[in-house]
Amino acid sequence: MSEQNYKAFWDEALKQIHEEYKSQGQEDQFSLWFNMTYLEDSISEITVTVPSSFMWGQMVKMGNVAKVESKIKELCGQTISINYIVKKTEPAPEPVTTQTQSGQQHAGHRGGHGLQHLLLQSGRAVRHHRGPDEG
Repeated sequence: MSEQNYKAFWDEALKQIHEEYKSQGQEDQFSLWFNMTYLEDSISEITVTVPSSFMWGQMVKMGNVAKVESKIKELCGQTISINYIVKKTEPAPEPVTTQTQSGQQHAGHRGGHGLQHLLLQSGRAVRHHRGPDEG
């Protein structure tokens, strides 16, 4: 858990960098290339989550991680390094297979979300779109 609580400095650094990008009309670039979420800190480092190792590598290569580290140093007077872990993604919902009255297998999703269902008939897949009378 946090020993120092650099969260306020992290938030302010990203806010200031975001404003710079926004004023240059590059808000989308900021959203893409500063996609880091504060997780915790220690005496000399902040740990963030990122979508993938590839994204982290690109953020480092583009100088974005160094830009955040520099801004944090400017704000708090400390040299803080940023480390990362890859954000865990939630597994996709498991399909549920049920049998229709005609003996066809129906593969859908739990919770009934999704607009398409798949009917498996004699080994071939047929897309079935939910009609107006299906809820």
